[in-house]
Amino acid sequence: MNIMTPSGGFVPLLQKLQMLAHEDLLTAVRAPARIHYNGTVVASHPAVHTVSCEINIKQFPLDDQRCAIEVVSWAYGQEKIRLHAMTDHSLEHYKKNEEWHLLSINVSEARYDHEGISVSEVKFEVSLKRRPLFYMVTLTFPSYVMCAISVVGLFARFSTTGEREYELDEMELQESSMEILKRKTTNGYVLISERLDVIFMTFFLSAVTIPVVVLFYLSQPSAPIVMQQKKRNFPTGLETF
Repeated sequence: MNIMTPSGGFVPLLQKLQMLAHEDLLTAVRAPARIHYNGTVVASHPAVHTVSCEINIKQFPLDDQRCAIEVVSWAYGQEKIRLHAMTDHSLEHYKKNEEWHLLSINVSEARYDHEGISVSEVKFEVSLKRRPLFYMVTLTFPSYVMCAISVVGLFARFSTTGEREYELDEMELQESSMEILKRKTTNGYVLISERLDVIFMTFFLSAVTIPVVVLFYLSQPSAPIVMQQKKRNFPTGLETF
């Protein structure tokens, strides 16, 4: 029996909606394929697809995000190409992220009309949850420490021998720390969060509470230390009659 191996195979053109970038992983080698006895050909084309997703951060940093990846075939109708996705997803190559937590992956099949042609579609919906501890460690806690140090140093005692310059330096440090906090929150797109007022109210209360506590502690009079002297009778060797 002679087996003729074709030099190439038909690969249907599939499109990923809202795709920004595409990178093939096996461009230097031939893509693996498996031919079954009934004529079914199973081919694998591993690649990395970058898609754009709509992000809703009203509940930042306690928000959940859902990103959809839609795979369609615009060149052929549903009677020629029918897309079907496997329900058992493998997380063998999935790596945990410090900022995001993977909740679930939902797959749905649908069809829609594109220029009069019924097209098959497969939609992958990935659900992610943001980890608040990541922002507490990288953003909230360092900013709180900088503000606390600058406020405590601003109300420190000083004399007329040059400590006033140190107080001025502490004021500049406080302004710089608040500027860093503002830039971090701006770059971290927290300004459109519904919990923004809670975040800044926490820093405001911390900046007000620390000086009050320091001033109250400094205003307390120090307790006088009373040294009591005990009278002792020492023998002098002289007796009085």
